[in-house]
Amino acid sequence: MRLRLMAAVGILAYPLSAADFLAEPATVFHFRPARRWRASLYTRGRYNADRGRWADLSLTPGVQYRLHPAVSLQGAFFFTSFQFAPGKRTVIYRPFVAVEPEFRLGGATLGARTRLERFFITGGLPDYNRYRQRLRVSGHGVWAPFAFAELFFTAHGFTRTRYAAGIVHKLHRRHEIEFSYYYERSRFTGQALRHILRTVVHLHFGGPQEGD
Repeated sequence: MRLRLMAAVGILAYPLSAADFLAEPATVFHFRPARRWRASLYTRGRYNADRGRWADLSLTPGVQYRLHPAVSLQGAFFFTSFQFAPGKRTVIYRPFVAVEPEFRLGGATLGARTRLERFFITGGLPDYNRYRQRLRVSGHGVWAPFAFAELFFTAHGFTRTRYAAGIVHKLHRRHEIEFSYYYERSRFTGQALRHILRTVVHLHFGGPQEGD
């Protein structure tokens, strides 16, 4: 069982080469029916430039509740169509829950997110849990830089590190565009690297928004 689980994590951790370069366009639709609640719909694609194909396509509905001005609870359900080899595609169902306390530090915000995910995988691969711990520093303003580091774990130990830096630009009082770079290293693919360039459009609708 342990070997099958490691194989599943290794396959899903693609890259399968020494280093992969991915482009990740995404759009997030945010809906705020009340001040403490936010619903969202996240759409994402990952294009592998080295292999000339889309590595995965994801659709994720989610919800967030502001338990306290400095603490939020989050839950979502990832639906991902994942291609780890030509003609070999599997589907991953990944619900998660998370809690994220935030602290204002002068002109910046420090967030410490803890996240628990459950992977349900088609194609005969075993299901498994994954745990993630992220520390993020975000600026404020029309051009708001951010950076974070995140660690990934399964029941068998540490599996991956992710480092990121980027900037969020307010296009409108309620809409934003984000540009960022992710650097990842995975234990299960021979210390392989993954470089991701992300462009994310955030569209906010309905109700009072943060900062209104």
